[in-house]
Amino acid sequence: FRGGSSGVSVEVALDTTAIARGVPFEVQVNINNQTGGMLSDTRLSLRFSDGLVNLSLVGDTQLLTDTFGDMGEGSFTKRTYTLLPISAVESTEQIIATFSYKLGRARFETRTVYDIIIDEEALKVSIETPEQILGGTASEFTITYANMSDFDFPLLELRISYPPSFTFISADLQPDISQNMWRLGALRAGSTGVLIIRGIVNAADDDTPELHAVFSVHFIEATYDIAEVTKTLVTAESPLGFRLFTNGAVDGVARLGNILTYSFTYHNRSGIALRNVVINAELVGSMFNLGSLVTNARTNVRGDTLVWDSTSVPALELLEPGAQGAVNFTIGIQRTFPIGRLGDKNFLLRVTADITSPSVPYYLDAERLVTITRSEIKIAGRTELETEVFYRDASSGMLNDGIVPPRIGVATQYTIHWIIRNYATDINNTLISAYLPENIRWTGIVKSTTDSVPLYDPEERKVVWEIDTILATKGGVTSPEEAVFQIELTPTNEFSGKFHPLISQSNLTAADAFTDITLTATSPAVDTSLPHDPTVSTEAGRVVE
Repeated sequence: FRGGSSGVSVEVALDTTAIARGVPFEVQVNINNQTGGMLSDTRLSLRFSDGLVNLSLVGDTQLLTDTFGDMGEGSFTKRTYTLLPISAVESTEQIIATFSYKLGRARFETRTVYDIIIDEEALKVSIETPEQILGGTASEFTITYANMSDFDFPLLELRISYPPSFTFISADLQPDISQNMWRLGALRAGSTGVLIIRGIVNAADDDTPELHAVFSVHFIEATYDIAEVTKTLVTAESPLGFRLFTNGAVDGVARLGNILTYSFTYHNRSGIALRNVVINAELVGSMFNLGSLVTNARTNVRGDTLVWDSTSVPALELLEPGAQGAVNFTIGIQRTFPIGRLGDKNFLLRVTADITSPSVPYYLDAERLVTITRSEIKIAGRTELETEVFYRDASSGMLNDGIVPPRIGVATQYTIHWIIRNYATDINNTLISAYLPENIRWTGIVKSTTDSVPLYDPEERKVVWEIDTILATKGGVTSPEEAVFQIELTPTNEFSGKFHPLISQSNLTAADAFTDITLTATSPAVDTSLPHDPTVSTEAGRVVE
């Protein structure tokens, strides 16, 4: 392609002065041929940034292509296309118009970039909630949506994301899917709609629950988000305080074999005596060692549901105003990961608990008092590093020269394998390092199963292997990552009759992508006794003269 001729102009123009999110608009492309010649095989492409969608029946959503045929000298051609703006107000989107053509035997190209600013919201939405929400009390949440444009929306949809502590009761319009999606139908210009939802928020004392609503519009067999709103729900201090504390995990992360103690504290702040108080706790997660559970609660057969009531805690039969107390249980974490397939990763321990009483203070409109609390603990991954050294190692594709037993002044070659097995979490920025002792030479023959290989620094006598990412289950479900490099030993007199060191202790560090903590692993130093090479006896590793 050559640059465009000065006689060809491409202009992009809009049919409106204000662009409203969610309202289609027309863009006009004007092409003028003042070259003095015939343009042939003309083609136009319009590429749109992510906040613009092509609604014309040519091209796809982000790229429109069109042809104009031949254009005679002095001809003027225009085409009109329909676009939908879907990005946030005040964002800037782009249309890149490229017009290519033949003039004589040469093909030319003219390019124009047009910026569009999304000026306003076509659909204004809001959520009204009570000033304060008491746990266990039914509340109304009013969602209002108004079409501020002069465009009739053909089919409007609403999706709502509830906080985990929310229990849906009803809505004045029956949901179309589950309890959180409504097909609202057409919304004419200037019209307003209202949806009222009734539900219960049983938020924990330290929760900050949010209600999130997203409105979308349907065009040409696709749905596009055009408005959203998030409302933070202000929850009042529950009349029945309930908190969960965990001992044995640091910053929400625990490790294999840890022992965890969960403590639930409760406090009657209602101003009345509460009868028949019950505490329920549910344990979810395959990493709980249910056989190690220690508690005075009643449990189900599996041991993953715990109940405290007046039979185990007599004070719960009638909890006086201001009374406080606590219950707890201790449980261990499994010592190995239950990995059997590629998706077995990122293990969690979840505990959800609630405290209830049929006694309700006069100032609440509720059938019972309910307060919930929850805990989520991540299990750190585990990475293992092995160092194996071989004299005879045909399977690696490397042939080692020299003799065994190693002889003073005579060079013998060995291959060193670093093998990494990674369990349960992806790891990033893995670094493995070790040092080569005196009398050891790096031969430069090296390979690995990853995109990188170990490198040698002769000044520090240090071998380093850096790996960007190692996926979970490498070495568990799939083959481990492995590097092989060759070294050469030339023993000196002081090692006569002894095993000669071949590589120091190897150290691994990596960032656990799931828990954001640093994982470490080591493997011991290896000498010429070659514990992993079945073809060489231990005594054959001693240096001879």
